[in-house]
Amino acid sequence: MRISFCSSNSVLRTCSQKQFQYYIDPYIGHQSSFAYFTNSNCSKTSWNDEIKIQRDICTKLQKELDEIEPQTILIGYKTDPYQVLEESLCQTRIVLEVLLEKGFSVNINTKSNLVKRDFDILKKMPASKVCLSVASNDDKINELFDFNTLNKKNRNQALREIKAEGVKTSLKIGPIIPKISDPKAIVSEVQHITDDIELHALSFNDKRGEDWIRFEEILYKNYLESAEEIETIIFSKDHVYWLKLRAELEVYISNKNLNFSLKF
Repeated sequence: MRISFCSSNSVLRTCSQKQFQYYIDPYIGHQSSFAYFTNSNCSKTSWNDEIKIQRDICTKLQKELDEIEPQTILIGYKTDPYQVLEESLCQTRIVLEVLLEKGFSVNINTKSNLVKRDFDILKKMPASKVCLSVASNDDKINELFDFNTLNKKNRNQALREIKAEGVKTSLKIGPIIPKISDPKAIVSEVQHITDDIELHALSFNDKRGEDWIRFEEILYKNYLESAEEIETIIFSKDHVYWLKLRAELEVYISNKNLNFSLKF
């Protein structure tokens, strides 16, 4: 894996998510790959061959934070802040140290339990929150579509430990793969060990895109009998499958007194 420096002069970026004004991605690119996502929106570099980082991220971020009011910053918007390289490079930890020093808090998106390393910082941020994400409750399915991410046992253990440290937790279930994922099974397992649950549906817009081509290959190789039906559902956001699933989930989750949001 080649490590290079990105040319951008800004560590802090404007965020399109309504609840956050800014986000930080300590890494551009990702060592892990996901069958349903590529780095096409993140970087003009090969996802599997190169990772880009900010040169002197500490000094840059300190100066940028001086220009804004303390608030919650989203960490890990387009790439995971706790990928394998973080163990040695510590870019994310540097970012957290600067944010704490300046009076900011964070909302972290990750698929890794390496976030536990930074409990000492997160506990000092009153509004800090960690959101783990998973596509399926079946480890074999995740091995196909969501490579090198936490298995079910380690995911649940990480949620328990995060809550035990007094840090708010959230679980992002998705993207839900129609006819394959079982979001109810995940909710059933994690309902007592997370504060919030978000559910996201899988969808594609362009069959010429690298993300769909990669997903399609895995889908037709492993789920040939239902692949055509799944493809139809994926490319139709208004498909009756999604409408029925949403209705079922609303009833299922509402009876469990959970904070949840359906993003489809």
